[in-house]
Amino acid sequence: MSAPRLEDVLSSRGMVRFLKALVKSGEATITQLMRESGLNYRLAKRYISRLEAYGMVARRRIGGITIYSCNLGNKYMALIRDLILRWEEG
Repeated sequence: MSAPRLEDVLSSRGMVRFLKALVKSGEATITQLMRESGLNYRLAKRYISRLEAYGMVARRRIGGITIYSCNLGNKYMALIRDLILRWEEG
């Protein structure tokens, strides 16, 4: 897959809130990410699917639970993670 366009990754306030929740949590279920970002299931699922398609999110299953985390092997996710963490430091 080609590199994601920045405007697609940071497409809305909801996506930014979702990325912040993912970065801050380290790893989380979709329900935890929904709670932290304040998004509904439909939007959270859309965002996680988009990030997975870009290779920016890793997922693993533990029994029936899916855990999502930042794929720091992806240079774009590493950059966004650093940006969010630095921005939040103030």
